[in-house]
Amino acid sequence: ETIRHMVSTGIGITLIPQTAIDYNNLIQNSSIKYIPFKNPAPARRVGLLFRKTSNRKVCFKKLAASIQSIIQKEFLLEETVEVLPVKLNR
Repeated sequence: ETIRHMVSTGIGITLIPQTAIDYNNLIQNSSIKYIPFKNPAPARRVGLLFRKTSNRKVCFKKLAASIQSIIQKEFLLEETVEVLPVKLNR
């Protein structure tokens, strides 16, 4: 909200994910304009990390599945999201 307020007062510009856009506020606040990127739009990978030995491993996997399902429906993704183990070098 701080960055959004700075933009509305003319202090600068910002890049925000589409999921962070408050469309109701955009309608009420005509000083802010949202301009979507043209294709190909920028993208990023997001991960859910947890310890292998965590007691909540089942809960985390269910959470990951729920997030994947919501994201695929929300953004109409056709590709399946991959779940990859991460090996940390210590």
